[in-house]
Amino acid sequence: MIDEIVIRNVATYDSDGVKLSNLGKVNYFYGSNGSGKTTISEVLRNSSSHAKPPLIVRKICYPA
Repeated sequence: MIDEIVIRNVATYDSDGVKLSNLGKVNYFYGSNGSGKTTISEVLRNSSSHAKPPLIVRKICYPA
């Protein structure tokens, strides 16, 4: 079981990052768009496969 997650310098997280602790068997993450929910799930997915995490880049274009 994962007890703690620390994420820094990835996607929306800067060098201060975020520390998630006191995790249980089942956890859920919620927040507004762009708050880092997908980043957390990608980090967890990639850590289980020991793969290098992908660079997350999103370009959103709105018509003028």
